[in-house]
Amino acid sequence: MATLTQTLAVGVIGALAGCGITYLAMTGAHSTKAEPTIIAPQPMAERAEDGRLAVYLTAEERAHVREEMIAFLQGLQTASYALADSDRDLLLETAQDISKGAGEPIGRTIRQKVPAPFREMSQTVRHEFGALADMANEAPVGNLQLQFSTILSGCAACHGSYAVVEQQP
Repeated sequence: MATLTQTLAVGVIGALAGCGITYLAMTGAHSTKAEPTIIAPQPMAERAEDGRLAVYLTAEERAHVREEMIAFLQGLQTASYALADSDRDLLLETAQDISKGAGEPIGRTIRQKVPAPFREMSQTVRHEFGALADMANEAPVGNLQLQFSTILSGCAACHGSYAVVEQQP
């Protein structure tokens, strides 16, 4: 019965976190963290065909974002497997890799173009992977699962809020 209770708690906490992140993205509320120093002026938010907020990027930038999302998904799958198999070493390695990011020049260009809430959500997901890495060796499995759920909530909130649309020349 404790497993069912824990599962329900993870679901409720994950849903609340996702709602909170979505609220922050939709209202443009800022966190207490220091703002990045290089931010391009942002146009008024437009909606994509499906109603999500449109983020306009070039074809090359859009391809980069897709590659990053695939890397996140692959990392989530590997972390999920590591949790199920109680493989703390694999969980640590995977979470550390994703928390760092590639740091490519195109990524810096994209960060300057996208709306601040979009950028903050991406940074938060990387930060949450870092927290998972910090916990990997010693935290109880239930706490690791809650952290994993928090990461998934951030992914769901971002994908539910934004659509990356190719910028027309």
